[in-house]
Amino acid sequence: MSLPLPSTAFQSTLVTLEPTSTFGPKVQYALQKALGKGGYTSVYKIIKFQETTGAAPASIPLAVKVFIKSKKYYEIEEIHKDYGWSFLRPLDHRRFAYPDENFYSEAEFQTRDQKKRIHLFVLPFFPGNPLKKYIGESKKSITMDWKKETALDLCALIEEMHQKNILHLDIKPENLILGEDGQMRLVDFDFSRPKNFPGLKTLGTRRYMAPEFFFNRTIKIVIADKQTEDSLQSKLSILETFLEPPDEKADIWSLLITLFYVFTGKKLMPVELIDFNINRGTAYLNLILADFDEENLKAACIKYRCFFFSLFQIQIYKQINRLLKDPSLIKCFFMEDLKTDPSLRPTIQTITQKINDFFPSKASLVQMLWF
Repeated sequence: MSLPLPSTAFQSTLVTLEPTSTFGPKVQYALQKALGKGGYTSVYKIIKFQETTGAAPASIPLAVKVFIKSKKYYEIEEIHKDYGWSFLRPLDHRRFAYPDENFYSEAEFQTRDQKKRIHLFVLPFFPGNPLKKYIGESKKSITMDWKKETALDLCALIEEMHQKNILHLDIKPENLILGEDGQMRLVDFDFSRPKNFPGLKTLGTRRYMAPEFFFNRTIKIVIADKQTEDSLQSKLSILETFLEPPDEKADIWSLLITLFYVFTGKKLMPVELIDFNINRGTAYLNLILADFDEENLKAACIKYRCFFFSLFQIQIYKQINRLLKDPSLIKCFFMEDLKTDPSLRPTIQTITQKINDFFPSKASLVQMLWF
């Protein structure tokens, strides 16, 4: 069932976008159809019109991402205020949908009664289906060869991004578009940042977020709860040094959780278990602050880190066992590679090699039997 066009802000067919920077003159667009809706955005397919003649140019179609909640837009603007969006330009726009020269922060829509100003991004449009929708609708007919090729394509896509020193930080099946040509495209770079850029903000979608984000969350909760207590300030300063900035290992975790969905069609990590682990982690951390003096606090925090990631690891193994009851190569693959401690996670090259080793194609099996 197709999504309806919005009933208020988009009632006029022609839209005038006002760039906030030096991206050029006002441009007119015609809305074609709604593509999807998330918690704080709606996405629509649009066609660009030439300013003078009003004729549609022969160019790729575009998508417009409209922020339903302006507060969320300002959060994303805050994330990118220090380094903008230009760091994404080395990525190929044919496979990565990110705001570049087509980025606008504000737009004015003429409705029947008034002009309404909202926030949006203009992005490349990729024809196809989100990976989540495709797998959900085709689960019974998907072959193991298709799963393997899709997994390898996805690994290559993320590796290409990391080679250009870019982190996505919101990899999930909803943000992967399976094109009509069979190629995978990555969308939604709202939380992306350059590799090694300092920053500890919790980013992404909770079910796919790496455990180190939740490890940071427990520390932040305790610091916020105790920051008014002068007697604990030096201890809290030590605690703060254990916050872990995200790196490519965070993307690798999200990639592995997404690959689990590709191979099984099942979601791995329930949000309620994440909350349970955070609550246990903060309780444990409060005990450490109370029981250890400053001299021994660092050693206690190292033990806490092991405790927290072990807690998550046990939950992940339980979930895999619950969802995949029978012994299989898929189960063995994820038991080996889904490591909650980021320092133990495999590289993308290792994951790619294991996919080839664990899941040989039918053609490879035939060749092995023949010889």
